[in-house]
Amino acid sequence: MVTTGVTLEDIYKLIKEGNQELKGQINSFSETVNEAKKEINNINNKYRDIEKENSLLKSKILNLENKLKKYNIVIYGVKKSDKGSMEDTLSTIEGKLEFQTSPSALGHLSSNSLITT
Repeated sequence: MVTTGVTLEDIYKLIKEGNQELKGQINSFSETVNEAKKEINNINNKYRDIEKENSLLKSKILNLENKLKKYNIVIYGVKKSDKGSMEDTLSTIEGKLEFQTSPSALGHLSSNSLITT
């Protein structure tokens, strides 16, 4: 019979130490997972708050646009466009209405007014 000098007690002690080390790692991972869950919940709450605020702002913008539209002048033949410069729009309107706008008035134009000479 060959003896190695390692007893069953030594093996049991190594297993017990290994188990303690694994338990420590598992507890550490568990804490990390719990922290990650808390962070995810915080992010989700912030996302919901931003989503509510975004919805409210969209509603306010839509209401404001609808209020401003009632003051618009409809000129048939001039298409509504968010693209292009104010000068392009003015030249199109001048062509349709056959009048000239004052170059000095361009600096005083708002989206709701048209100053002509």
